Amino acid sequence: TNSYVENKTGDFYIRNKAADKSIIFQADDGSSDGSSIETYFQCEGASGGGAPFTVFPDSSVAAFGSGHDLRIYHDGSNSYIDDSGVGSLFVRGSDVFIKSNSTEDAIIARANGAVELYYDSAKKLETVTGGVEITGNITVSGTVDGIDVATRDAILTSTTTTAGAAL
Repeated sequence: TNSYVENKTGDFYIRNKAADKSIIFQADDGSSDGSSIETYFQCEGASGGGAPFTVFPDSSVAAFGSGHDLRIYHDGSNSYIDDSGVGSLFVRGSDVFIKSNSTEDAIIARANGAVELYYDSAKKLETVTGGVEITGNITVSGTVDGIDVATRDAILTSTTTTAGAAL
């Protein structure tokens, strides 16, 4: 049999008025006798009246979609956003920042503008109206527009020219 908590009129509130305490959601983890209980998530009140937040313990998954297509989780060491459903994963914003830590830029995608790539928080590549701008040296292997770069470099290096002459 099932058990229910129902409300058929007005809003339904669950409150914990104890200072700095949580509402904790637990259930059997699948054991047949109900002997093993897991915390699935908890709603934590913030001390001092700050913004409250929802906590998912390590290795628990916040799943979205009827087939659990989008999953967000932390395994105790790493954090993941997995999209395994049909379609694509979209990240939207007027400007989108991907940081390698709380202060270091890695990728910035600006609305109606540039995409910037960073190395150690220093901008190295930026898309611009006319193409790309690169800061620093470029190392190329293979071909560029059908030209074997290594062969061309060998020819340019061995060619002697007078000052100002075109190669």
